[in-house]
Amino acid sequence: MSVDLPQEAWERLLRTVSFDLRAKDQLSDHSREDARQLQKGARDFSVGNTTPAAVLVPVVNSGSQAQIVLTLRSEQLSSHKGQVAFPGGKIDATDKTASAAAIRETCEEIGIPSQQINVLGKLPLYETGTGYIITPIVASLSPPYCFQKEESEVEEIFQVPLSHVANLEHYHKQSVYWEGTERHFWVLDYKDYFIWGATAAILNDLARRLNHSF
Repeated sequence: MSVDLPQEAWERLLRTVSFDLRAKDQLSDHSREDARQLQKGARDFSVGNTTPAAVLVPVVNSGSQAQIVLTLRSEQLSSHKGQVAFPGGKIDATDKTASAAAIRETCEEIGIPSQQINVLGKLPLYETGTGYIITPIVASLSPPYCFQKEESEVEEIFQVPLSHVANLEHYHKQSVYWEGTERHFWVLDYKDYFIWGATAAILNDLARRLNHSF
């Protein structure tokens, strides 16, 4: 599948495959599978015991194609250090909505002003084994793209073509033993980056929705 389209076209496509922000939240099928895996372990995976969080799935127009912006988290962080992630974080009490939290975190982490962030919709919630329930907010970024990383949190800012993300053949499952239970997780292959876990699962949700739209 190719999504090497003009910006107006891929923005319309992303709006089509995303849920309206006012729509009722739905839980990712990948999250449900994680819950079934964790039922064998000691961790309580109920929604009531999770921390609300939001991430931005930012898309830019690079040349003739759309690209998704991702970050490589700093090795100095106390959690999820060195992992590929979307810009985002916990929803604070001052955040009126999940999209407000995602926008605030994006401005802080990659230096894009809020007025350049055009929210298109949202994807299914993803509940992590580390106690977060994530709302992914899909957005396009208006040029100029003057990224400025937050040094204490972000090691690198990079981009992955949306056409690469949309190709389901680029995803595979890996497994690891954690707390005495074999856990399976998604991995997205892209160059030398190890994109896995919640980030890969959210991108896989987007890829499936893009493929179902054709």
